[in-house]
Amino acid sequence: MSIWILAIGFRIGIACDWSEYLMLFKCVRYHGTTKGINLFCDSYNSWEPGYIMINWASAKMGLGIYGVNVASGAFIVFGLSAFCRKMPSPWLAWLVATPYLLTVVSMGFTRQAVALGFFCWALSYLLEKRYVPFVLLILIGSMFHKSAIFLLSFGVLPWLTIHPMRTLIILIILLVPMASLMIDYSISYLFNRSHFSAGAFERALMNALPAGLLLLLHKRWKSFYGDSSIGVWLAYGSIGSILLVWFASTAIDRVGIYLLPIQVYVWSRLPFLPLISDRGLSQLMTGSIVCLYGLTHFVWLNFANHSHCYVPYRNLLLDLLHFSS
Repeated sequence: MSIWILAIGFRIGIACDWSEYLMLFKCVRYHGTTKGINLFCDSYNSWEPGYIMINWASAKMGLGIYGVNVASGAFIVFGLSAFCRKMPSPWLAWLVATPYLLTVVSMGFTRQAVALGFFCWALSYLLEKRYVPFVLLILIGSMFHKSAIFLLSFGVLPWLTIHPMRTLIILIILLVPMASLMIDYSISYLFNRSHFSAGAFERALMNALPAGLLLLLHKRWKSFYGDSSIGVWLAYGSIGSILLVWFASTAIDRVGIYLLPIQVYVWSRLPFLPLISDRGLSQLMTGSIVCLYGLTHFVWLNFANHSHCYVPYRNLLLDLLHFSS
Protein backbone atom coordinates (compact mmCIF):
# COMPACT_ATOMS: atom_id res chain seq x y z
CA MET A 1 0.00 0.00 0.00
CA SER A 2 2.79 2.42 0.90
CA ILE A 3 4.53 1.65 -2.39
CA TRP A 4 1.48 2.83 -4.33
CA ILE A 5 1.28 6.07 -2.33
CA LEU A 6 4.94 6.74 -3.14
CA ALA A 7 4.47 5.78 -6.80
CA ILE A 8 1.48 8.09 -7.18
CA GLY A 9 2.77 10.89 -4.99
CA PHE A 10 6.34 11.30 -6.22
CA ARG A 11 5.76 10.79 -9.95
CA ILE A 12 7.33 13.34 -12.27
CA GLY A 13 5.58 14.50 -15.42
CA ILE A 14 3.28 11.48 -15.53
CA ALA A 15 -0.19 11.78 -17.16
CA CYS A 16 -1.32 14.09 -19.94
CA ASP A 17 -2.76 16.69 -17.52
CA TRP A 18 0.42 17.01 -15.45
CA SER A 19 1.17 20.54 -16.66
CA GLU A 20 -2.37 21.73 -15.88
CA TYR A 21 -2.23 20.46 -12.31
CA LEU A 22 1.23 22.01 -11.92
CA MET A 23 0.00 25.40 -13.15
CA LEU A 24 -2.89 25.29 -10.67
CA PHE A 25 -0.39 24.67 -7.88
CA LYS A 26 1.70 27.64 -9.01
CA CYS A 27 -1.38 29.90 -8.99
CA VAL A 28 -2.14 28.89 -5.41
CA ARG A 29 1.50 29.00 -4.32
CA TYR A 30 2.30 32.49 -5.55
CA HIS A 31 -1.08 34.12 -5.03
CA GLY A 32 -2.78 32.07 -2.32
CA THR A 33 -5.86 31.74 -4.48
CA THR A 34 -6.96 31.26 -8.09
CA LYS A 35 -9.48 34.12 -8.15
CA GLY A 36 -9.03 37.58 -9.65
CA ILE A 37 -5.36 37.11 -10.59
CA ASN A 38 -5.29 36.56 -14.33
CA LEU A 39 -7.31 34.72 -16.93
CA PHE A 40 -5.25 31.55 -16.53
CA CYS A 41 -5.61 31.30 -12.75
CA ASP A 42 -9.24 32.40 -12.94
CA SER A 43 -9.95 29.36 -15.11
CA TYR A 44 -9.46 27.19 -12.02
CA ASN A 45 -12.19 28.95 -10.01
CA SER A 46 -14.63 26.13 -10.75
CA TRP A 47 -12.27 23.50 -9.31
CA GLU A 48 -13.40 21.96 -6.05
CA PRO A 49 -12.37 23.45 -2.67
CA GLY A 50 -10.96 20.21 -1.27
CA TYR A 51 -8.31 19.97 -3.97
CA ILE A 52 -7.54 23.71 -3.80
CA MET A 53 -7.11 23.36 -0.03
CA ILE A 54 -4.55 20.57 -0.43
CA ASN A 55 -2.61 22.73 -2.89
CA TRP A 56 -2.67 25.65 -0.46
CA ALA A 57 -1.50 23.49 2.47
CA SER A 58 1.28 21.90 0.42
CA ALA A 59 2.44 25.33 -0.76
CA LYS A 60 2.49 26.67 2.80
CA MET A 61 4.55 23.69 3.99
CA GLY A 62 6.94 23.96 1.05
CA LEU A 63 6.16 20.45 -0.20
CA GLY A 64 5.48 21.44 -3.80
CA ILE A 65 3.26 19.51 -6.18
CA TYR A 66 4.59 16.33 -4.58
CA GLY A 67 2.84 17.12 -1.31
CA VAL A 68 -0.41 17.49 -3.23
CA ASN A 69 0.10 14.19 -5.04
CA VAL A 70 1.17 12.27 -1.92
CA ALA A 71 -1.94 13.45 -0.06
CA SER A 72 -4.14 12.62 -3.05
CA GLY A 73 -2.47 9.23 -3.44
CA ALA A 74 -3.05 8.48 0.24
CA PHE A 75 -6.78 9.19 -0.07
CA ILE A 76 -7.01 6.98 -3.14
CA VAL A 77 -5.01 4.09 -1.71
CA PHE A 78 -6.61 4.14 1.76
CA GLY A 79 -10.08 4.19 0.23
CA LEU A 80 -9.34 1.36 -2.17
CA SER A 81 -7.64 -0.61 0.61
CA ALA A 82 -10.74 -0.37 2.81
CA PHE A 83 -12.86 -1.74 -0.03
CA CYS A 84 -10.41 -4.51 -0.98
CA ARG A 85 -10.25 -5.73 2.63
CA LYS A 86 -13.97 -6.52 2.40
CA MET A 87 -13.31 -8.97 -0.43
CA PRO A 88 -12.54 -12.68 0.16
CA SER A 89 -9.23 -12.26 -1.68
CA PRO A 90 -7.79 -8.77 -1.02
CA TRP A 91 -4.65 -9.41 -3.08
CA LEU A 92 -6.73 -10.37 -6.12
CA ALA A 93 -8.86 -7.27 -5.60
CA TRP A 94 -5.70 -5.12 -5.62
CA LEU A 95 -4.44 -6.83 -8.74
CA VAL A 96 -7.70 -6.16 -10.57
CA ALA A 97 -7.49 -2.48 -9.58
CA THR A 98 -3.90 -2.10 -10.77
CA PRO A 99 -4.06 -1.63 -14.58
CA TYR A 100 -6.66 1.11 -14.83
CA LEU A 101 -7.80 2.37 -11.43
CA LEU A 102 -4.36 2.64 -9.83
CA THR A 103 -2.14 3.21 -12.87
CA VAL A 104 -4.26 5.36 -15.18
CA VAL A 105 -6.97 7.00 -13.10
CA SER A 106 -5.01 7.72 -9.91
CA MET A 107 -2.14 9.32 -11.84
CA GLY A 108 -4.10 10.94 -14.64
CA PHE A 109 -7.44 12.04 -13.15
CA THR A 110 -6.25 13.21 -9.74
CA ARG A 111 -9.36 15.05 -8.52
CA GLN A 112 -11.84 12.41 -9.66
CA ALA A 113 -9.49 9.67 -8.46
CA VAL A 114 -9.60 11.12 -4.94
CA ALA A 115 -13.40 11.20 -5.15
CA LEU A 116 -13.29 7.57 -6.31
CA GLY A 117 -11.06 6.70 -3.35
CA PHE A 118 -13.64 8.14 -0.97
CA PHE A 119 -16.38 6.26 -2.86
CA CYS A 120 -14.53 2.96 -2.41
CA TRP A 121 -14.09 3.77 1.27
CA ALA A 122 -17.79 4.64 1.51
CA LEU A 123 -18.75 1.37 -0.20
CA SER A 124 -16.85 -0.57 2.46
CA TYR A 125 -19.30 0.91 4.99
CA LEU A 126 -22.32 0.49 2.74
CA LEU A 127 -21.57 -3.24 2.50
CA GLU A 128 -22.10 -3.28 6.27
CA LYS A 129 -25.25 -1.11 5.92
CA ARG A 130 -23.60 1.75 7.79
CA TYR A 131 -25.22 4.71 6.05
CA VAL A 132 -23.92 7.66 8.09
CA PRO A 133 -20.21 7.14 7.30
CA PHE A 134 -21.20 6.35 3.71
CA VAL A 135 -22.90 9.74 3.33
CA LEU A 136 -20.09 11.62 5.10
CA LEU A 137 -17.40 10.08 2.90
CA ILE A 138 -19.35 10.83 -0.29
CA LEU A 139 -19.75 14.45 0.81
CA ILE A 140 -16.00 14.70 1.47
CA GLY A 141 -15.30 13.12 -1.93
CA SER A 142 -17.54 15.70 -3.63
CA MET A 143 -15.19 18.40 -2.31
CA PHE A 144 -12.60 17.01 -4.73
CA HIS A 145 -14.91 16.35 -7.68
CA LYS A 146 -18.46 17.64 -7.43
CA SER A 147 -19.79 14.88 -9.70
CA ALA A 148 -19.31 12.50 -6.73
CA ILE A 149 -22.42 13.97 -5.11
CA PHE A 150 -24.50 11.76 -7.44
CA LEU A 151 -23.01 8.72 -5.70
CA LEU A 152 -25.27 9.39 -2.71
CA SER A 153 -27.96 7.63 -4.75
CA PHE A 154 -26.15 4.30 -4.22
CA GLY A 155 -27.06 4.55 -0.54
CA VAL A 156 -30.74 4.79 -1.46
CA LEU A 157 -31.15 2.53 -4.50
CA PRO A 158 -30.94 -0.79 -2.55
CA TRP A 159 -34.17 0.23 -0.79
CA LEU A 160 -36.03 0.55 -4.10
CA THR A 161 -37.44 -2.99 -4.04
CA ILE A 162 -38.35 -2.77 -0.34
CA HIS A 163 -39.82 0.74 -0.06
CA PRO A 164 -40.31 1.92 -3.67
CA MET A 165 -42.35 5.09 -3.02
CA ARG A 166 -40.23 6.22 -0.08
CA THR A 167 -37.06 5.60 -2.08
CA LEU A 168 -38.33 7.56 -5.09
CA ILE A 169 -39.20 10.51 -2.86
CA ILE A 170 -35.70 10.48 -1.32
CA LEU A 171 -34.11 10.27 -4.78
CA ILE A 172 -36.16 13.26 -5.96
CA ILE A 173 -35.12 15.24 -2.87
CA LEU A 174 -31.48 14.40 -3.62
CA LEU A 175 -31.71 15.17 -7.34
CA VAL A 176 -33.44 18.57 -7.13
CA PRO A 177 -30.43 20.36 -5.54
CA MET A 178 -28.21 18.66 -8.13
CA ALA A 179 -30.22 20.02 -11.08
CA SER A 180 -27.82 22.86 -11.89
CA LEU A 181 -24.86 20.51 -11.74
CA MET A 182 -26.63 18.06 -14.06
CA ILE A 183 -27.31 20.87 -16.54
CA ASP A 184 -23.65 21.96 -16.44
CA TYR A 185 -22.44 18.43 -17.15
CA SER A 186 -25.02 17.96 -19.90
CA ILE A 187 -23.85 21.11 -21.67
CA SER A 188 -20.20 20.24 -21.18
CA TYR A 189 -20.23 16.57 -22.16
CA LEU A 190 -23.47 15.68 -23.93
CA PHE A 191 -24.04 18.62 -26.23
CA ASN A 192 -20.44 19.56 -26.90
CA ARG A 193 -19.51 17.44 -29.90
CA SER A 194 -15.81 18.30 -29.49
CA HIS A 195 -15.73 15.89 -26.54
CA PHE A 196 -14.83 12.38 -27.68
CA SER A 197 -13.00 9.73 -25.68
CA ALA A 198 -11.08 7.18 -27.69
CA GLY A 199 -11.20 3.76 -26.06
CA ALA A 200 -14.36 4.58 -24.08
CA PHE A 201 -16.13 1.47 -25.40
CA GLU A 202 -13.29 -0.83 -24.34
CA ARG A 203 -13.22 0.70 -20.86
CA ALA A 204 -17.00 0.40 -20.55
CA LEU A 205 -16.70 -3.23 -21.66
CA MET A 206 -14.24 -3.91 -18.83
CA ASN A 207 -17.00 -2.90 -16.40
CA ALA A 208 -19.86 -4.53 -18.32
CA LEU A 209 -18.26 -8.00 -18.48
CA PRO A 210 -18.13 -8.62 -14.69
CA ALA A 211 -21.47 -6.79 -14.37
CA GLY A 212 -23.09 -9.25 -16.77
CA LEU A 213 -21.64 -12.21 -14.89
CA LEU A 214 -22.96 -10.89 -11.58
CA LEU A 215 -26.48 -10.42 -12.96
CA LEU A 216 -26.36 -13.83 -14.65
CA LEU A 217 -25.28 -15.58 -11.44
CA HIS A 218 -27.22 -13.32 -9.10
CA LYS A 219 -29.35 -15.97 -7.38
CA ARG A 220 -26.39 -18.20 -6.60
CA TRP A 221 -24.28 -15.16 -5.71
CA LYS A 222 -26.89 -13.90 -3.23
CA SER A 223 -27.39 -17.30 -1.62
CA PHE A 224 -23.63 -17.58 -0.99
CA TYR A 225 -22.56 -13.99 -0.25
CA GLY A 226 -25.83 -12.65 1.13
CA ASP A 227 -27.11 -9.21 0.18
CA SER A 228 -25.51 -8.15 -3.11
CA SER A 229 -27.66 -5.11 -3.88
CA ILE A 230 -24.68 -2.74 -4.06
CA GLY A 231 -22.97 -4.90 -6.65
CA VAL A 232 -26.23 -5.26 -8.58
CA TRP A 233 -26.74 -1.50 -8.86
CA LEU A 234 -23.13 -1.04 -9.93
CA ALA A 235 -23.79 -3.75 -12.50
CA TYR A 236 -26.91 -2.01 -13.81
CA GLY A 237 -24.91 1.17 -14.23
CA SER A 238 -22.17 -0.70 -16.06
CA ILE A 239 -24.59 -2.37 -18.47
CA GLY A 240 -26.28 0.98 -19.08
CA SER A 241 -22.90 2.55 -19.84
CA ILE A 242 -22.03 0.03 -22.55
CA LEU A 243 -25.35 0.84 -24.24
CA LEU A 244 -24.96 4.63 -24.01
CA VAL A 245 -21.25 5.02 -24.69
CA TRP A 246 -21.87 5.43 -28.43
CA PHE A 247 -23.96 8.56 -27.82
CA ALA A 248 -21.84 10.38 -25.24
CA SER A 249 -18.43 8.75 -25.01
CA THR A 250 -16.76 11.32 -22.74
CA ALA A 251 -19.67 11.60 -20.31
CA ILE A 252 -20.03 7.82 -20.03
CA ASP A 253 -16.26 7.41 -19.76
CA ARG A 254 -16.22 9.75 -16.76
CA VAL A 255 -19.21 7.99 -15.17
CA GLY A 256 -17.43 4.68 -15.80
CA ILE A 257 -14.63 5.73 -13.45
CA TYR A 258 -17.07 5.58 -10.55
CA LEU A 259 -18.23 2.14 -11.73
CA LEU A 260 -14.71 0.63 -11.58
CA PRO A 261 -15.40 -1.00 -8.16
CA ILE A 262 -17.64 -3.51 -9.98
CA GLN A 263 -14.49 -5.11 -11.40
CA VAL A 264 -12.93 -5.44 -7.96
CA TYR A 265 -16.20 -6.65 -6.42
CA VAL A 266 -16.91 -9.39 -8.98
CA TRP A 267 -13.51 -10.71 -10.02
CA SER A 268 -12.19 -11.02 -6.45
CA ARG A 269 -15.28 -13.01 -5.39
CA LEU A 270 -16.03 -15.11 -8.47
CA PRO A 271 -13.31 -17.78 -7.89
CA PHE A 272 -14.82 -18.57 -4.48
CA LEU A 273 -18.40 -18.90 -5.67
CA PRO A 274 -19.41 -22.58 -5.35
CA LEU A 275 -20.35 -23.05 -9.00
CA ILE A 276 -18.63 -26.41 -8.86
CA SER A 277 -17.04 -27.80 -5.72
CA ASP A 278 -13.67 -28.07 -7.35
CA ARG A 279 -10.52 -26.44 -5.98
CA GLY A 280 -8.89 -26.80 -9.39
CA LEU A 281 -11.63 -24.74 -11.06
CA SER A 282 -11.23 -21.98 -8.47
CA GLN A 283 -7.49 -21.87 -9.10
CA LEU A 284 -8.09 -21.82 -12.86
CA MET A 285 -10.47 -18.86 -12.51
CA THR A 286 -7.96 -17.01 -10.33
CA GLY A 287 -5.14 -17.67 -12.80
CA SER A 288 -7.31 -16.54 -15.71
CA ILE A 289 -8.16 -13.26 -13.96
CA VAL A 290 -4.48 -12.65 -13.20
CA CYS A 291 -3.57 -13.27 -16.84
CA LEU A 292 -6.43 -11.10 -18.12
CA TYR A 293 -5.41 -8.09 -16.05
CA GLY A 294 -1.72 -8.65 -16.65
CA LEU A 295 -2.42 -8.62 -20.40
CA THR A 296 -4.65 -5.53 -20.01
CA HIS A 297 -1.84 -3.67 -18.24
CA PHE A 298 0.69 -4.65 -20.90
CA VAL A 299 -1.56 -3.68 -23.80
CA TRP A 300 -2.48 -0.32 -22.29
CA LEU A 301 1.11 0.67 -21.47
CA ASN A 302 2.30 -0.27 -24.94
CA PHE A 303 -0.56 0.50 -27.31
CA ALA A 304 -3.05 2.94 -25.70
CA ASN A 305 -3.46 6.37 -27.30
CA HIS A 306 -2.21 8.16 -24.17
CA SER A 307 0.36 5.65 -22.95
CA HIS A 308 3.13 8.07 -23.97
CA CYS A 309 2.02 10.27 -21.06
CA TYR A 310 2.82 7.45 -18.61
CA VAL A 311 5.84 5.78 -20.19
CA PRO A 312 8.68 6.06 -19.34
CA TYR A 313 7.76 6.35 -15.68
CA ARG A 314 9.78 8.81 -13.58
CA ASN A 315 9.77 9.18 -9.81
CA LEU A 316 11.48 11.82 -7.68
CA LEU A 317 12.67 9.28 -5.12
CA LEU A 318 14.19 7.05 -7.81
CA ASP A 319 15.90 10.08 -9.39
CA LEU A 320 17.37 11.09 -6.02
CA LEU A 321 18.52 7.52 -5.40
CA HIS A 322 20.15 7.39 -8.83
CA PHE A 323 21.79 10.80 -8.30
CA SER A 324 23.17 9.85 -4.87
CA SER A 325 24.69 6.65 -6.24
